[in-house]
Amino acid sequence: MRRVVLTIVLAVGTASAAAAQRPEAPRLAEAFKVEWGPRIQHLGLRPERPLLSDSARVHPTHWVEGGLIGGLIVGGGLAVLAGLLYDPDSGGAPSSRERAVISAGLLGGFCGFMIGALIGGASPKPVAP
Repeated sequence: MRRVVLTIVLAVGTASAAAAQRPEAPRLAEAFKVEWGPRIQHLGLRPERPLLSDSARVHPTHWVEGGLIGGLIVGGGLAVLAGLLYDPDSGGAPSSRERAVISAGLLGGFCGFMIGALIGGASPKPVAP
């Protein structure tokens, strides 16, 4: 037991001594300092938030269109497939076919929307000048 305690004390003491000799890394806030424009500095005003650079702006994409197209195609396709593959001789209730078709359509629509939105999100909309 004494060996374990002695090992832990020596490890912690050695690690903190080694960390004290390391040169200090720049702080995160200093690494991302914002340079204010001369017009703002001249007026003595400083906005609460920095102005967005062009790379930080979100550009519009076709994610909604892609999601709707994917949801309609995959959801409709799975609903039709579930309706065709349903066996009426299975002895189920008459409403079980409708439940199978609706469930397959909703599940396919959800999955198709997600995949279509990802594909549509990769293509940007043209920006009007």
